Amino acid sequence: MLLELLKTEPSNQAALMMLGGSYFTTGKLQEAEMVFERLVMMEPGNGRFSVALFNTLWKQGRQDEAAEEIRCFMAAADKTTEKETIDQYVAITRQMTGGGS
Repeated sequence: MLLELLKTEPSNQAALMMLGGSYFTTGKLQEAEMVFERLVMMEPGNGRFSVALFNTLWKQGRQDEAAEEIRCFMAAADKTTEKETIDQYVAITRQMTGGGS
């Protein structure tokens, strides 16, 4: 059903997010990554899309690329509307670098 919708509306962000989430939860991580990368390219400052891509990369053991997604998001994000995501990423970055909580 999602794939049919995306044939007629290939930029439907809600449908893409659901498709990527479905791939992620069924362990199809490469497919999920492709969908989430597409969403991030469409809207680089969107926290939901960035977190989805970050989690997919991390789950594949690609921590350096996940950290790069954090950097890209931080550069593109609106600091006010994405404050919660930014705060989460700051905490994750501190843990990754051994800086505590």
